[in-house]
Amino acid sequence: MPVRLRSAVAFLVCLMATRVSAAVYVDCSAPGPTHNGASWQTAFLSISQALSYLGNGGEIWVKAGTYRERLTLNTYTTLYGGFLGCETSPSQRLPGTFPSVISGGGKGRVIDMPTGARVTIDGFTIRDGKADKGAGVNCTTDTNVTLRNCRIVCCRATSLGGGVLFDNYAQGAVSNCLIERNEAPKGAGMVVGYHCYPTISGAVITRNTASVSGGGVYCPFHSGASLSNCTIAYNTAGVNGGGVYAYYGGPVTLRYCIVAFNAAPDGGAFYADGGSSQATLTNCDWYGNSVPAFGGALVSFPANAANIASDPLFIMPEADEFHLRAGSPCSGMGAFALSSAYAIDRIGVAKRLADGTSIKLANKVVSCADGATIYLEEPDRSSAIAVSGVTGCTVGQILSSVTGTLTNGVLSASSSATWPYGTSIPKPLGCRVSWLGAMEGIRATTWGRVSALAYDGFELSDGQWSIYVRYSGQKPQVGELRTVTGTRCTDGSFRGTEVVTH
Repeated sequence: MPVRLRSAVAFLVCLMATRVSAAVYVDCSAPGPTHNGASWQTAFLSISQALSYLGNGGEIWVKAGTYRERLTLNTYTTLYGGFLGCETSPSQRLPGTFPSVISGGGKGRVIDMPTGARVTIDGFTIRDGKADKGAGVNCTTDTNVTLRNCRIVCCRATSLGGGVLFDNYAQGAVSNCLIERNEAPKGAGMVVGYHCYPTISGAVITRNTASVSGGGVYCPFHSGASLSNCTIAYNTAGVNGGGVYAYYGGPVTLRYCIVAFNAAPDGGAFYADGGSSQATLTNCDWYGNSVPAFGGALVSFPANAANIASDPLFIMPEADEFHLRAGSPCSGMGAFALSSAYAIDRIGVAKRLADGTSIKLANKVVSCADGATIYLEEPDRSSAIAVSGVTGCTVGQILSSVTGTLTNGVLSASSSATWPYGTSIPKPLGCRVSWLGAMEGIRATTWGRVSALAYDGFELSDGQWSIYVRYSGQKPQVGELRTVTGTRCTDGSFRGTEVVTH
């Protein structure tokens, strides 16, 4: 080959290799005008655009936001979600706190893939799918799929696999995922199909509803799964296998799992259909499942395998909070480790616990810094909490962890750490003055007329209710209409950070 042609071919090969190996960026709110996927500033507006650009496959980084799409992935695809748009590595993400949501809108399957695909999906909320099978994630025949740090919720199949379907000969792994409130006649949460043997670890499979069999997990003929440190709770089935249904019982392996409060007319916890059971059930807790808890070929509690039948003492199951209370007999079992401080996912749950409770919150946003008190807010603006003992914070900082003790709804911190990669200024929640009483700690925008002045602020009234606004900027005039953004504090005042005159 001539030297010049040889050089050109080498250049094209290098260019193609670079395109495949480099991440492609997606941000549904990217400002533009250029959208070529080359950076966060020029990100594609949809995941579909990134898939079309990559062709056969590649790595896609998706910023937090809601993507109303129904996707067919490429043969070799790695999807990373949960970015804030400042990260330079997937290890820096906070996917549980800032989710990238893919919604099927109830109009079709959310994620599909071609036969034989090799796919990783990490850090997404996958919801509102509807299909005959595999409404959330359909792992097609002979695929190898890894699901990590995902939430698969509110998907509905008319045949098999509301949340996840491993179809014939598909393999893979599911780890640190929540599979919740999905529906299907069989395998509402997950179906493990013919000659499929995936591994499932650290998963919470809860409140899924099957009209026939396998509310949580369904393993039909010649299939099996290995589940370790999973929590399978509050699933239901109309006929059998509220928690797990397995033909011939497997080969299905459950180790260090909590299988609790599931319900079905037969086999509330586990139903082994067909001949003699091949299931291996060890070091698990079987508690509160409807009677008979075991059915089919497995008719009694698994003996001589370190299984127990004790209340796992979930912190607040009615709020889908499945961390374990101190004193739980299930140390080492289930999806969440038992620790001296309750690791609470949501502020709204933490505030309902008793005074003196030691808790740990992770990845919350500073909505206000008011002297010796800061306020931490959920990124979805659903709740907030006052924290004492943490200094030097500014609005928008993210505390990767804060541990302390609850007293009168205030967290007295003993330790804290800041996420070092970026900030997230909470969007203000628009509300009337009269609503602010329920908005303590949440960044909010309110409006009204200035009714009085004070040395460090002014009184704002909507004609019926009023609130005192602490504000260090230029004083308004009595009678002026103002819109104020800030945070209501524990003393009842509103700490204003932005004031607009109308």
